[in-house]
Amino acid sequence: MRFLVVMLLSGAPAVVSAQTPATPAPAKIASISGVAVAPGPVVTITATGPLPTPRVGVLQGPDRIYVDLAGVSTRTVKRTGDGAVVTTVRAAQHGIDPLVTRIVIDLTQPCSYSVNKLQQAEGRLEISLTPKSPVGAPAAVPARAAAPAPASPARVSAPAPASAPASPAGISAPAPAPASPARVSAPASRAPAPAPAPAPASRARKNSSDPAMRRYLAKLKSALDTVETLRDVLNDIDQGHNVPPERLSSARLELAHLQAALNSAHPPSKFEEVDGLLKSVGAFASTALDLASKSTGEVPKNASSAAAGALMMLDRALAQLDQNDSAKDQFAALLVGW
Repeated sequence: MRFLVVMLLSGAPAVVSAQTPATPAPAKIASISGVAVAPGPVVTITATGPLPTPRVGVLQGPDRIYVDLAGVSTRTVKRTGDGAVVTTVRAAQHGIDPLVTRIVIDLTQPCSYSVNKLQQAEGRLEISLTPKSPVGAPAAVPARAAAPAPASPARVSAPAPASAPASPAGISAPAPAPASPARVSAPASRAPAPAPAPAPASRARKNSSDPAMRRYLAKLKSALDTVETLRDVLNDIDQGHNVPPERLSSARLELAHLQAALNSAHPPSKFEEVDGLLKSVGAFASTALDLASKSTGEVPKNASSAAAGALMMLDRALAQLDQNDSAKDQFAALLVGW
């Protein structure tokens, strides 16, 4: 204490060491963990972390409501609605830079909405929907005027035959000639009904007219149908779980099959972006598997990042296939499962 007083009295500058503020840990990116439709109807969105203030809008043709969440990741999600107001709810990655997740609520009719953000910090949003017309109300059908009854033809009574003059005595009057039967004119023949217009060619037939597109989609579907283990392994690595060597080997085989199919395929121009995304999936997945196989303890963060990148690119490719009429029907079962 005396030493401190002496220093202050002598005018010597006091040295005070400033504490360096701790660098805040980077915020973990929230990801969509669930989408559900409850009676009301109410669409509930849950995530693994706090959600940002949503940007909500209405689209028409067909009627739908979208919810954009900035800085949130997701995998492609598709849920069936109640059928009366909501047909489906879809979630997909809408942008990478900047990162945006979009949830689309497909409607049977125009609806107003309200957003409950009370649990937004806990990763939960609720969108309540109110149809603008009563659900199940039958559409008004204009009364059809009754067609007037056809006028019945006037009945014309035949004139009574004139009485024959009295014949002189002893001479019998000749018998009247029998009346000739009235000639009935045959009804005019109706004109033949016009032949029905030919049905428009089905979309499948239209697509089959492009053999290059048909070959590419068939090869792509064959490859994507066999990457179930790869997807599950990448999901485990993304979440920091250790993966047994035998599952890593199975994932490598599926990845090799996917890469071989992509390298041998020649994508049409409209699928070049999908092809590029899937090749990026191969590069990210290969890195994630290599890093995870060399790890003896905790999964390295760069392996988790590579796995997350592969899954994100895969979801974007599937979302684009879902938006393309040529591929939507062919990949429908695969897209719903993912």
